[in-house]
Amino acid sequence: LNAGDMLSISVWNEDALQKEVVILPDGTISFPLAGQINAKDKTVVEVETELKEKLSEYISDPVVNVTVNRVSGNT
Repeated sequence: LNAGDMLSISVWNEDALQKEVVILPDGTISFPLAGQINAKDKTVVEVETELKEKLSEYISDPVVNVTVNRVSGNT
């Protein structure tokens, strides 16, 4: 993942936690309850895992789904 990529993030059974986010130039994304996460140079699975770990403080056994909606074209 790179800066400018757009991700769709959803947490199963949590309508308020469904967002599209763009990876910022510093490589981070911001997501409710999880705060800022560094996404640059990580895989989708790594971002899902980090979000799940952070959200598990607030939600019992969260099921997180991250998909790439748009690739920025950066290499």
